[in-house]
Amino acid sequence: MRLKSIISGSISFLLTLSFILGSVAAQEEKSQPSISLAPVFQEQLVYSWNVFDGKGWRGGFTPQSENTIYLIAGKDNAISVRKTLVYFWPITARYMAAWRTLNEEMEGILEILKDEKILKRLKKQDTVLCYPEGYWGEKTLLYKGEEARKWHRMYKDAEDKYYKALNRYYEQRTEYQKKLNEFFEEVKKRREAGEKGPLNIEIPKEPQPPEPPDFYVTEPQKYYILNLPPGNYRIRLKADDGTIVEGSEKNLLVFTARRREGTGYEIIPGNRWTKREECNDPTNVIYAAGKNVLYFRPYYQDEYNELYHN
Repeated sequence: MRLKSIISGSISFLLTLSFILGSVAAQEEKSQPSISLAPVFQEQLVYSWNVFDGKGWRGGFTPQSENTIYLIAGKDNAISVRKTLVYFWPITARYMAAWRTLNEEMEGILEILKDEKILKRLKKQDTVLCYPEGYWGEKTLLYKGEEARKWHRMYKDAEDKYYKALNRYYEQRTEYQKKLNEFFEEVKKRREAGEKGPLNIEIPKEPQPPEPPDFYVTEPQKYYILNLPPGNYRIRLKADDGTIVEGSEKNLLVFTARRREGTGYEIIPGNRWTKREECNDPTNVIYAAGKNVLYFRPYYQDEYNELYHN
């Protein structure tokens, strides 16, 4: 019985020790820092663009792995050919470009082909994006050529005027602070001298800061401007020596809206005004629960094929 008890106790001790060591090992394993894999960069020839998306112009690029670029018909779309480093970002499941590391602009003539025939040969033009409601506004406009340069000059003039007014404001602010200190000193002196009642002293007027420009225009950049009717095309870049730049041939699908001037709603809950909802399909049903107030903002909309996107 004693031997059996000793063996039983030894087994129990070993099991306990094994459990403790296993727990410690598990804790050490959990405490090890996770090692994230660095993205793999590949140098690629890509199409960088600012294209019309039905509401305004937005930027992006088409990597080497994509064969087709989608454009909305009847609108100016800005495209350029560049070399950059491309990598896949698993968090967003999208390809990204390391523009700050490599951003080499390719020179040449952009050829547009339809049915194997050259339809257009395009040269680059000065292009700007204009934000008429300010940089953080939702609306964007694209200008090209002389109009782009005109809008850029207008913005620079407005910016220069603002900074000059801002310098004057800082000078006035310094002078105002000086007069304000003198005002308080005078009040203190006269009160200490026993003067009572209202004091006939002019209060310095605080200067007001100038208003910054209410619009924003980007620096001019060189882009090929594509404005085409609906259809299937091909594009390619012809270098100055007459050869076709390798990797520059892409399909181009230009499409238009399936339905126009429909009505959509932006729905803003009163208790969660930052959580806005969109109702942009005739088959959508709007559900409202409780006594919450809903604010509806109607807008016109066009319907496009959702599969046609870059």
